[in-house]
Amino acid sequence: MMNARILLLLFCQHFSILVCSQLRVRESGVSYNQSVDYDPLTADVISHVPEHERDGILFRETIKIENVFLGMSVWREGYDEHCYFRLLMKYESPLVLSRIVETAEARNEVVDSSSMIQVLVWASLESDMTELEREELSTDMNKLCAGVPIKKMKTERLEMEEFRNKMETAGDCYTGHTALKDGKQKRNARRLAATCSNCAKSHGSSPPPAFARFSKRSVNTGFGTSQLVHLIIGHERLDCV
Repeated sequence: MMNARILLLLFCQHFSILVCSQLRVRESGVSYNQSVDYDPLTADVISHVPEHERDGILFRETIKIENVFLGMSVWREGYDEHCYFRLLMKYESPLVLSRIVETAEARNEVVDSSSMIQVLVWASLESDMTELEREELSTDMNKLCAGVPIKKMKTERLEMEEFRNKMETAGDCYTGHTALKDGKQKRNARRLAATCSNCAKSHGSSPPPAFARFSKRSVNTGFGTSQLVHLIIGHERLDCV
């Protein structure tokens, strides 16, 4: 069984041409570094969020690879022996994320997740990716998921209440970022496993109006951290019984 940290080291050793940057993130008083690497050979943007814990929630280590030209996102969580796949939403721009993180690192900025636009997405299992479909993935994506199945996930954007209903239905099998901005916490819950990540809006685009009210900043031009979006993808863990 290979965890995400070992996979990341294999990436770094194999792709010496990667352009690497780190985003310093603060969430409810807990800080961590999210690495964002750009592969100029494939145009992939590779993000790594380390395992961290806060508010009684264990946030699972996650590697995510996105390619704007393919319109694809592939990620792997913790010790899972499978990957996940989804289509990028039209306003997501991994290349912009790479530039934002590069700029923020040069400025020695620390980004508070509470200041980002929050977008809630629920993912449901659709099917396993076939060998023919895997041929359409980038080289980096195939290396991340070598030897393990890739689960195709269908996504839908939800309002806060709808998202919470999905969380309650999933119960202890839920995985996703649970620290939602309305400040409510799931009561009497056992120790939860979760994932979190950030993405960026493309220039001239915005998330759906239903989510715009979560923004605490105006969107500026250039590659500033005000373009960052806190993307919360919830789903049921496939290995949960």
